[in-house]
Amino acid sequence: MEHTYKPTKILSKSELSHKIAAIKRSKIDEMIHQAAISSLHHAKDSGDITFMTKLFEVMPKSSRRMGLKKWAMDNAPLTFDADKQTFGLKKKRSDGDWNLREADEKPFWKHSVEGALPQEVKVEDVEKYLDRLINGGTEKKPATAEVIELARYLKEKVKETKVA
Repeated sequence: MEHTYKPTKILSKSELSHKIAAIKRSKIDEMIHQAAISSLHHAKDSGDITFMTKLFEVMPKSSRRMGLKKWAMDNAPLTFDADKQTFGLKKKRSDGDWNLREADEKPFWKHSVEGALPQEVKVEDVEKYLDRLINGGTEKKPATAEVIELARYLKEKVKETKVA
């Protein structure tokens, strides 16, 4: 049986805002896909990637959220700021970097999530996180004095473990 490609309707900004709000309430796969593919089209046409970030924000914090992120990054020239939890566009990009038809034909829930989540946490990852806390956390999540003190203590324990 031959598969016939039927493109997804691309939404206007107003329709897209309403769609994302509806997803927040209902979380229906098809609605998420339509908002996601529309977000990529808007990003390609206008350079505005904020809709993809808004969609990412309303997704449940689960492997499905990470799957959406990986799907978007595999099909468009995007960057992702892990601290701010926002998408950006790569500075150097061309039309060939946008795989919008493939993204439309294979929605995020059918896309491989392999590599979307870290395979293992290494000591270096823990040290980087502790350093971030020692330096005050992030703008969105500043570290309290108590957390900074605890991070310093843990950092010393990590150093002791590495030496032993």
